[in-house]
Amino acid sequence: MSDIYYHFIRINDAGQPFLGYDDNRIVQVGETITVDGEPELCAYGLHASKRAIDALQYASGRHVAMCKVTLGGIVKHSNDKSTAQERTIVR
Repeated sequence: MSDIYYHFIRINDAGQPFLGYDDNRIVQVGETITVDGEPELCAYGLHASKRAIDALQYASGRHVAMCKVTLGGIVKHSNDKSTAQERTIVR
């Protein structure tokens, strides 16, 4: 089993979770989201944190939901967050 991380995702006015930063893809539980290229912390990739309290500091938007996720592909870590090429919402 892969490590579990936390990510706060934005919720649009229709109640659908979607990606930020002008991506706007609607996402759902069980779906794996991918990006091309090498992830860079604070700049590019699909971010998440090992601890929910760390993920909370990066939550933005009027409406958000906490997700449990796994990360895949190239993954880079720092003290309070990680970024990856793949993020799967497991809950």
